[in-house]
Amino acid sequence: MNKGVAITFIVILSILAIVLTGGFIFLLRSNFTWGSFNLTLGSYSDKLVDSKTFTSAEEINVDTKAIDLFVDVSDDENITVELYSDKEVNYSFTNENDIVNLKAHINNYISFGFLSKSPRLVVKVPKEYAAKFTIDSKVGDIHIASFESLNPTIKSTTGDIKIEKVNESTIDVGTGDVKITEVKVLNIKQGTGDIKVQDVDSIDINANTGDVKIQKVNNKMNIINGTGDIKIQDAIINENSSITNRTGDIKIQSLSGAYIEADNKVGDVKVNNNDRHLELTCTIHTNTGDIRVN
Repeated sequence: MNKGVAITFIVILSILAIVLTGGFIFLLRSNFTWGSFNLTLGSYSDKLVDSKTFTSAEEINVDTKAIDLFVDVSDDENITVELYSDKEVNYSFTNENDIVNLKAHINNYISFGFLSKSPRLVVKVPKEYAAKFTIDSKVGDIHIASFESLNPTIKSTTGDIKIEKVNESTIDVGTGDVKITEVKVLNIKQGTGDIKVQDVDSIDINANTGDVKIQKVNNKMNIINGTGDIKIQDAIINENSSITNRTGDIKIQSLSGAYIEADNKVGDVKVNNNDRHLELTCTIHTNTGDIRVN
């Protein structure tokens, strides 16, 4: 290449880099919005669109689209809903025959990843609330605080789910991670994403792709996973249990209360301290992967 042409080419690239960098900084500082495209510094919106308080509810149904949901503990016995968004929201908060329906949808909304200013719906319910509670989330993360008696039924197409503590929960998620600190009874159906549970009494999992990590099981477990590793730190078995994996390793640090029947097609199997005289059984199978117990 001619020396003069090379120098000109380098100068043009340098100018282009400066222009792009300056433009990007300008967009960040100005919270640029064009149509349904949003580019802002990463945070949740603090613009209150509307709020409402209900004195009672025999049932709460939450329906969201392109909005993150926060279920928090109320300061009193009332149920309060707060909607925050910088974008236009199609929403309604109603109570008919003591059934509270909360809807918040954002249509044709595209955010620029971690730089977006996310809309949020905050629902505050009493800590001892034990009536029916359903969540239908089409796109968005779900955060649930610590509750003694809450039994949420959750359906999510896309988004992560994080729960601190609930009594029972049934979760159906298409794509997204599930992380739960404490729950008594848990039923999960998942397409793609990791599952992490800290403390659970009884757990049923039917997952397609993703790792499963459980710190402690106190009663029983029935786990079916397609592709991904399964790791359990401590399992105390009081009912017959099973783990089935198509592809991936299965590792249990400590399992007590049941005889272990373990087999695979490809990989190593190692089970220590196995008592054949126990009445209960925990069957463990993987097509391809190692099995390690105790």
